[in-house]
Amino acid sequence: MRLLRPGTGVLLALLVAASASSGERSLARDRDRNRANRGHVPQAAEESDVAAAVDADFGVEPMAAAGVALVSMPAPSTAVAIDVTVKNTSSASPVGARDIQAVIIDCARGLAKKGLTMDSVFNVVPPAGGSATVTTGNDADDMGPAVLTFTGFNDGETTSFSLDPDTWDDPAFGATRADLSGCRVEVVFFGAESLRGDGVMKKKFNDTVVAKVAQRFPAP
Repeated sequence: MRLLRPGTGVLLALLVAASASSGERSLARDRDRNRANRGHVPQAAEESDVAAAVDADFGVEPMAAAGVALVSMPAPSTAVAIDVTVKNTSSASPVGARDIQAVIIDCARGLAKKGLTMDSVFNVVPPAGGSATVTTGNDADDMGPAVLTFTGFNDGETTSFSLDPDTWDDPAFGATRADLSGCRVEVVFFGAESLRGDGVMKKKFNDTVVAKVAQRFPAP
């Protein structure tokens, strides 16, 4: 039988203990790392998921379609003066530039989905060289969406108007611009191709409220 040199057993024991200690430290680091990562979602992915969820909730497809109009309200979003500007950007469409025929603002999902109805549309400024007519919003029942029709509303031009949105049970409700988040905007254009688009009003990081109206027909 081969005998170990004196002190060899002690050395082996120290080596085994050191190896075990190193392994325990590595396991502890792994546990700490797992705890830190548990439930964490990278910020970019988190924001992307939230945006996708919002669009899915409103039935809006990802914004790959051309933006054919832009509907906006300036900051601050807490203001009760609901001043809306619509810009014709139809030249971005593969169909080409077209005049806007009608704009429809439906707030059935405004006010955090509680719904708003348009009591009146006023302070209407038509596009340069064109005309604007309020067909819904100033009618006797004072209920439903705002609908305006136009002539001569060319690509690159703007129109503006003010809205008085109320709740269905309170005709004196003081809605803010932010309350119009969730309202759907539809835009119909003149022309044989029947270019149409829609979008949803959303409060932006700069405190404006904006809807990018994307082409829906013809399918982009």
